[in-house]
Amino acid sequence: MNFITAMKLNTHNLLNRLLTLSALIPSFYLLWVSILFFPSILQDFVDDFRLESIFILIAVLCGICGFIALVVQLFSRVERHIKIKTLLLALGIVGYVTFFSTIGGITAWKNMYDSLVNTRDIVDSFLVIWPVVGTFILLILNLRILLTRSKTIVQM
Repeated sequence: MNFITAMKLNTHNLLNRLLTLSALIPSFYLLWVSILFFPSILQDFVDDFRLESIFILIAVLCGICGFIALVVQLFSRVERHIKIKTLLLALGIVGYVTFFSTIGGITAWKNMYDSLVNTRDIVDSFLVIWPVVGTFILLILNLRILLTRSKTIVQM
């Protein structure tokens, strides 16, 4: 590996870690809320076996998978463990979308849009929206690496 390629790889690793860290820090808040309400969600699931309870439980578990993905993404090199990171990041996004859609329906998404437009709620937006935006960007980057890898394998 020549010097320029090594520098590009180090730059990609650094940018990837910064993006991951910026998504991971506010994700601690979402993880804390998930862990705090998990016993209640589980009790609701056991007591009142409804479709909504199933979706909420699955969404919380997928969200925790997304948090684990961000931790793995932070501590591993960009090209390592790419399949598991991609799967866990996708599960995190599915959990996020499922949770907000199940809890609030279209009203939750409208409120989220309003908080993005209203600059006074920038901290709320950062805590609630940036983790999924950062996760989505990381998912796209990981998918790009996977596609590049699969093209390289096919060409051999």
